[in-house]
Formats: sequence, structure tokens, C-alpha cells
Amino acid sequence: MKKYTILLFIIMQFISCNSSKSESNVDENCYIALKAVSDVFKVYDERNKCLSQLLNEVRTEKNIDTKNVEKIERLSKEINKQITLSLKSIKNKEIDNKDEEIFIVSSNYLSKVKELENEIPLLIKDVSDNNPSINLKLKKSISEYCTEVTQLGNLYHNAMNRYYKIHNMSDKKLDSIENAVEKN
Repeated sequence: MKKYTILLFIIMQFISCNSSKSESNVDENCYIALKAVSDVFKVYDERNKCLSQLLNEVRTEKNIDTKNVEKIERLSKEINKQITLSLKSIKNKEIDNKDEEIFIVSSNYLSKVKELENEIPLLIKDVSDNNPSINLKLKKSISEYCTEVTQLGNLYHNAMNRYYKIHNMSDKKLDSIENAVEKN
């Protein structure tokens, strides 16, 4: 996790103002980056509800809902698929907008989330009602995973805030872009 934190911190430090960009181009770039990340986290949020249910079952030593585990596996595949699509979208825009930090930061963020996401199937594969030691390990691993993703999310959020400040985006402008992302 520390290497990801350091990497994102370094990237954040290189975000700089490029005054030659038009305001509409900055708005469009912001929209595209936020949309790409938002598309991933729509599925991610749904999957996390299932993970929470699984963790609750493990903590309380209830029977494991196998349909929920299957849903977690399916949603994890869907998340990876969406990350791939979002990364492709960002990379295509990055080619057209060389050195646009919002795409570099978003791309790196999604790549790190994808690396973490690849651990989920490994974490849940051995969960069962009959193996409390594996379930305890699962509880710890998923908690660590959630903490890492949250920390990456906070770093990404900070990087985006710097981008907004550098380009003098008002809260009203940002709200309108975020509303457009949510509607699509």
C-alpha cells in the first residue's frame, strides 16, 4: 500500500496549471475522468454491500450465504470489466490530450484499484461454514482490502481537488459536472 500511496503522492505533486487550455476542454476532461471512475464505483458499491453481508456472516458465525458469495464473484468480474473499459476510455483521451494530469491520475488510480480487485476472488474462494480459521483470515484480509481502497480513494479525491483548484473550477461548475456524471 505504501508504494501506491507514494506513487499517487508523486503524481499529485506534478499536477500543474496549463493556462492554454480552454475552460470547456478542462470541463470535458473533468467529466470524462469522473465518469470513468464513477462507472466503476457504481458496480463496486453494489459488490461492497455483498462483501459487508459476508463479513457479517463470518463475524457472527452464521451460515455463509453461497448465493451472496457467487454474487460477489460475478460483481468482481463485472468491476474488472468496467475498470478495463474505463481505462481504455481514459487512455484514448490521454492520447488526444498529452500531459493532461487528470487522465494520468485517473488511469493510475483505476490501475491500482484493479490490482487490489484481483485479490477478491482469492480472498473469498475458501470461505465456508466449516472453516472458522479461514473465515477469520478472510475477515482480516477484506478489512485490509477495504482500508487500502479507501486510502487510495482519499488520495484520488485530493488529487482531483488540486486539479479543480489549479483550473479555478468553482463549486457550482464542479457540481454541474458531477450531476451530469450521475445522470449518465
